[in-house]
Amino acid sequence: MVIHHSIDGSLFSSPTNPNEQNNAQEVEDYELLREIIMDQKYDIYMEQVKASGGFDVDSIFDSDLVGEIAPLLRVGEEPDDDIKLMVDFAIAQHNKEECSNLQLVKIVKTNFAFVSGVMFYITLDAKDDEKKIGTYQAQVFDGIIERKLMLFRPLSISSNNISDEAGDG
Repeated sequence: MVIHHSIDGSLFSSPTNPNEQNNAQEVEDYELLREIIMDQKYDIYMEQVKASGGFDVDSIFDSDLVGEIAPLLRVGEEPDDDIKLMVDFAIAQHNKEECSNLQLVKIVKTNFAFVSGVMFYITLDAKDDEKKIGTYQAQVFDGIIERKLMLFRPLSISSNNISDEAGDG
């Protein structure tokens, strides 16, 4: 085996017998295939980010992408106190800015990205004064010195009434 220096100064070895050369080729082929797969995953991820604004994305596992948006709370999982805090903040800010009175029904899912703080992409169900349930998306930036509602928008509005769903209306 011969030791070489790479361009970046790290060491690597090259095989000197045919068996080692076959193994080296297998490793090289594996690394190339892994790179192709990561490129394909990245393309899919970027399409998801573009289509949903970060609200509906899959994580790129084994990624070291800075600012990658990844799932934090999946559909059906129970939110922790930090997620609840961000959701309460988003609804309170929206109600204050829009003079509305939305009330949380449930947190559907949450994504996040590390930026110069944490950016939360929250999908939630809330009811209005008429008890109509709507699905909303909120984007909350939680930095070291500030927390800010970046976006709050309806995704869809259900014509169902809370009391009708509960069976008492």
